[in-house]
Amino acid sequence: MIQSDRQKKIDAILLLCIPTILLLIHAFIRKPVAGDFYFYPMDPIPLTAWTAAFLHGSWGHVVANSTAFVLTVFLIYAIFRRWGRRRTMWGVIGLLLITTPFVTGLGNIAVFQYIMSDVPTDLNVKGFSGVSSAFLGLLWAAFALYANQI
Repeated sequence: MIQSDRQKKIDAILLLCIPTILLLIHAFIRKPVAGDFYFYPMDPIPLTAWTAAFLHGSWGHVVANSTAFVLTVFLIYAIFRRWGRRRTMWGVIGLLLITTPFVTGLGNIAVFQYIMSDVPTDLNVKGFSGVSSAFLGLLWAAFALYANQI
C-alpha cells in the first residue's frame, strides 16, 4: 500500500514527539524532583528503570541521545515504509519504548551488583542511550530482513 503525503507527515510528527518529550522533560523537571525517578541499581525499584530512561544528566546528554534516536528512527521508518510494513514498525517501536528501559535496568543491576566491586550505593543511571541502542539494533535487523526480501 502506498502511503499518502499526509500519512508520512503524521508519522514524522509522531516520531519527532519522542525526542521532543525528552527535551521538554529535561527543560522542565528540576534535578531534585528528577532524582526521585533515577534508577539506582544498588537499590532497584522496577518503575524507575523505566522512568530513568527519559531523564538525563545534562543538555549534551539529552541532545546526543535525541539526535541518535532521530537519525536511527527515520532510517528505520524509510526501510519499513519501503517494505510496506508501517503497522509492524509502530508495534516494534512501541514495544522497544516500553521494554528496553527494563532490560537496560536488569543489565545495570547485573553489572553494578554482580560484576563490579566497590560501587557506591547512591550510584544512579539515567538516559535514553540504551533505548537508542535498541533502535540501532532494530535498524540493522530491519535492513537485513528487508535485504533478504528483495
